[in-house]
Amino acid sequence: MYDSYCKTLSAGASRPSLARIKFEGSPVGGPLHLLEVLSTEGRAAFVRALPDDSVVDTWTLQVGVQASTRKVIYSPLRWMLRRYGRVSTSQGIVPLSDAVGPQLRAYADVLPVADISAEKARKLHLPVVIDEVPTKQWNRLLEQLLASDDDVFVGRTYVMLTRLQVDFPDQLTRCRVGAEWGTREDNEIAVAATEGEYRALRAEQIPALLAGGPEDADLLVDTWGMLRYTDVISKEIRHVPAGEPVLLKEEFPTLRQRLGSAVNDQQVLRCSELEEVLRTPQGSTTTPLDSAVQGTTVMVAASLDRLATLVAADRELRWGLKEPGCRAVLAAQERQEADQELQAALRRVREAESVEEKLELLIGATALRAGLPRACWRASRPSRTAANRPRVASRAWRTTPMATVCCRCMPAICKPPTRAMPPPASPGRPRP
Repeated sequence: MYDSYCKTLSAGASRPSLARIKFEGSPVGGPLHLLEVLSTEGRAAFVRALPDDSVVDTWTLQVGVQASTRKVIYSPLRWMLRRYGRVSTSQGIVPLSDAVGPQLRAYADVLPVADISAEKARKLHLPVVIDEVPTKQWNRLLEQLLASDDDVFVGRTYVMLTRLQVDFPDQLTRCRVGAEWGTREDNEIAVAATEGEYRALRAEQIPALLAGGPEDADLLVDTWGMLRYTDVISKEIRHVPAGEPVLLKEEFPTLRQRLGSAVNDQQVLRCSELEEVLRTPQGSTTTPLDSAVQGTTVMVAASLDRLATLVAADRELRWGLKEPGCRAVLAAQERQEADQELQAALRRVREAESVEEKLELLIGATALRAGLPRACWRASRPSRTAANRPRVASRAWRTTPMATVCCRCMPAICKPPTRAMPPPASPGRPRP
């Protein structure tokens, strides 16, 4: 500090002795002598650990007893931090003079925002508003912009510099062209608002920049005359219906148990042809699709089975069921359909007029014939037409006791009984 003071004196002025110089000021954080020997990480940790009230900005210096020589100087802490201080930032550990305060955290993607308190940043005289960022910082940022291969950093830096109206050097704009970096005129560059658009532009070898969102993309288009994504790439779905659309709640009735009324207006349309048509300055290409969505209608390839169709609808409409949930929906539907078939069969039995018809409906002609005594079975064997089925049921009813018919025929349609049943009585023989 003494040497720094002497450098401020004119060439002809006398140099006071160090013993005559008096320093005054509030206590500062320390010990300061460690800063010279600490590593870069250690210096950053030192700055972060300093209490805010120990960061003293200025002291006073006076030579002898002459009050006229009193002047304000940097405090020992600030003097040491200017030379050796380091700070952790959003861009890594940098010298204090290269950092900006946490008040500029919104620009952390492109500026080295210090990881310290706002009060400490103010006391250390870091830039806390964008207008305080020095020109050297913008020049350093432009240098990084020309060297970086980080797509997000390059795009957001162009957006930020445009928004802040920072002067750009007179040169072409840096952008991606496929897998390589290059430079192009602004009116040749397309701006992507999302990563999906950016990937599509790169795949088509169209010069591109990745903005942070739709508003940022609009800013670059309006300010520099860049191209919108839709100016260079358009997508459409081409489909050939294989029938009429069907409501999903009718195709999969148990969906309503999981999703409620959300599926009331949603439909599924099976298509014999389904593809995406991509148009770019290089021409058109088509890609076959398994599914696509237009409004509330899910279009699926006609070749998909029930599970694949339901999984496609879940993916396109973002229900969040995933494949396990879709399998559960179909399992519930299969149980419901089986129950409905059973109830319908029982209803037909109840509505039948004769016992023979009820037997045929309940057990079936094949099972009845299998349960008949061999002699009766041979008598009914010559004719197996539908017209002969009542004859089989009638013969079973008339020639065999009902309990025996059930015992002989039920194994064909359900689990066999656990205890052996006695054989039926032969026709004409009295029952025991």
